[in-house]
Amino acid sequence: MANTGNTLTSTLEFYIRRVPGGVSSPILLGARDIPLRLVVPVGHAFIDATAQRDILCVAGGTGLAPILSIARDALSRGLLRKQRLDIFIGVRTPADIFATASLQELIEAAGGAVRVTWAISEAGEFADWKGERGYVHEVVARSAGDLSARQVYMGGRPP
Repeated sequence: MANTGNTLTSTLEFYIRRVPGGVSSPILLGARDIPLRLVVPVGHAFIDATAQRDILCVAGGTGLAPILSIARDALSRGLLRKQRLDIFIGVRTPADIFATASLQELIEAAGGAVRVTWAISEAGEFADWKGERGYVHEVVARSAGDLSARQVYMGGRPP
């Protein structure tokens, strides 16, 4: 779920990975006028608004949803007026990149304080790919600098 906790809305925003032949995603993504019973996330994703350090967010796949929630919360609290936010997102192939419109809205609203880096992990020939290659944690290690100087938030599968 990508909504912020401090926003009252009747619309919930989810990112669901389409898995061909999967059990859940064909039902959820093909649902039209089918009542669905949802259990909202039970974790806590929030920004430490008192910290003065720049923000680093790392997402694996649909782990981008809670990261977007944190980033939007930082924007709504005015934190991005004085702090930088770097978002690193790992996917398998360039075809797996998603939520680009939401990320672009965030970048534009933050006036240059947000930088997004995509990393593809699947070995293969993607001749048109000009971005980072490798697992997202490897890309972060190569390019994020001193992590002790940052607030770090992570979303995605435990591995």
